[in-house]
Amino acid sequence: MRRAALAALVLASMLLAACSSEATPTSTPTSTTEATSTVVVSPRLTGTPAEMPPLYYTYETAEGDTLASVAARFGVSKAAVRLSNPDLEGDPVAGTTLRVPSVEGVLHTVELGETLTDIAARYGVTVEAIIDFASNGLSSPEDGTPGGVILVPGGTGG
Repeated sequence: MRRAALAALVLASMLLAACSSEATPTSTPTSTTEATSTVVVSPRLTGTPAEMPPLYYTYETAEGDTLASVAARFGVSKAAVRLSNPDLEGDPVAGTTLRVPSVEGVLHTVELGETLTDIAARYGVTVEAIIDFASNGLSSPEDGTPGGVILVPGGTGG
C-alpha cells in the first residue's frame, strides 16, 4: 500500500510539473489567460510515470479562444479537440470546459457491450494502438470498463 501511495505521489508531482509548463499561454506575453489543466489518467497504469502522458487535459476557454487556438496551445489538431468534445457546436464561448487529448487522437467513453475491436474500427486504428497507449491502462483486447474514458491515439472520424 505504501508503494502505491508513493508511486501516486511521484506521478502527481511529475504531472503537476508537466501541466504547469503546458498551461503557459502561447499567444502573447501580455495575455492573462491560463490553461487550467486537470490531468486524468487511467487507474490501472502499465508503464512508469515518466513514460505516460495523461489521457487529456481540461481547459476552460477564455474570451477569443477558438478550437484552432486551443488545439495549437496543446499541440493537437482542431479535429482532435472537436471529436473529443462531441457536444460542442462551432467555436466555444468563454468559460466552456473542453477535454483536450494529450496526444493526437480522440477521447472515447466506453459503452456497455463495446469492445476495443469495435472502438478501433470506429476510429480507423488498430486495437494494438489503443492498448499500447500506456495511460489507457489496458493490457488485452478484452479490457475496457463501460463508462471509462480511453484515448484512441491517431483516431479520426467517429
